[in-house]
Amino acid sequence: MAWHTKFHYAAVLLALTVFLEKTKCEPSCANGSSYVADCLHTYLERDFPSIEAIVFPKKRGNQKAKVLLLDGPELEDQCHRIGEVVECLEDLQPDCYYYNEFFPFRHLVASLRKSINWVCTPEHLRSRFRTLLNAFSCLETARQQASSQGQPCFHPNIPANIWQRIVRLQSGTEVCKALTGHMNCTQSYTTSCPVEAQVVYKELNQLFLNAWCTPSQIFASRAESTFPSSTLSLIIALALISVLGYFV
Repeated sequence: MAWHTKFHYAAVLLALTVFLEKTKCEPSCANGSSYVADCLHTYLERDFPSIEAIVFPKKRGNQKAKVLLLDGPELEDQCHRIGEVVECLEDLQPDCYYYNEFFPFRHLVASLRKSINWVCTPEHLRSRFRTLLNAFSCLETARQQASSQGQPCFHPNIPANIWQRIVRLQSGTEVCKALTGHMNCTQSYTTSCPVEAQVVYKELNQLFLNAWCTPSQIFASRAESTFPSSTLSLIIALALISVLGYFV
């Protein structure tokens, strides 16, 4: 095979590499990713309605005297379904295209997994998960009221839907300092909620923030890989060119 023919193949392969980079589908772990939204919507539409009346008691309608209980296999199943959201996010990781998006996303998912594993520990399902579910409305209402504009715990970078924003990749670890102060502040406004729920709520928030707001973990993950994605694409193209050499 003449040198100019090899050069032609090389040029075509490199052009193909560039084309694939430019036409890549929406990255799964980018800010506002529709794939992440799909993971959340699947849970909200399929699984959450079965415990909505427990989490938000005011939506029980005419069930004034009925006490809603969640225990045994059903309690474990609900934990499993929430865990499936994290599994869905974990499955998106191989489709992250840029390293500067992949490592923060993987770090977030690992922090979520750690939090879910803690609250869903089998021997603590009742004392942690069920306690949190039963008092969730009280805890979140207190947090949002204390953090609205003009209130003591208000911070412009911490909106009421901060947790949704974090999972949707719309807010990153740059909010850690403000969020930590926000959660410490709002904790004192949850005193009307069950004491045991306050303890679980505080420990869960601290667990997540301690994991997610540790930048060394992100950098450690980043150090595990040597090449940026664009370099890997070039290496793949060059490898293909080398293979063509066997057909000379």
